[in-house]
Amino acid sequence: MIKISTKKNSLFHGLIVEDNGSGFDTSNLNQTDPHHIGIRNVRERIEKMSGGTLTIDSRTGIGTTVIILIPITNNKSKEENK
Repeated sequence: MIKISTKKNSLFHGLIVEDNGSGFDTSNLNQTDPHHIGIRNVRERIEKMSGGTLTIDSRTGIGTTVIILIPITNNKSKEENK
C-alpha cells in the first residue's frame, strides 16, 4: 500500500510518501556510487532549486517514509529585495 499526503504550515509545504513494503537499509544513501545516484540527485535538486529537504526513513520489514519539505517564500519580499 502507498499513501501520499500533503501538509502545509506557515513555513513549509510538505509531501509525505509512505509505504508498507519491505523497506531497505538507508545507511548507504549518501555514498558516492555512480551506479546509484537517483536519490542523491533528487535530494540535491530539491536543496538547490528551493532550499528544501528530502528525508527518508526506511525500516526492513516495516516500510519506508519519504518527506519532502519546500520552504514557503514570500514573493513580495523577494521583489522588494531586488
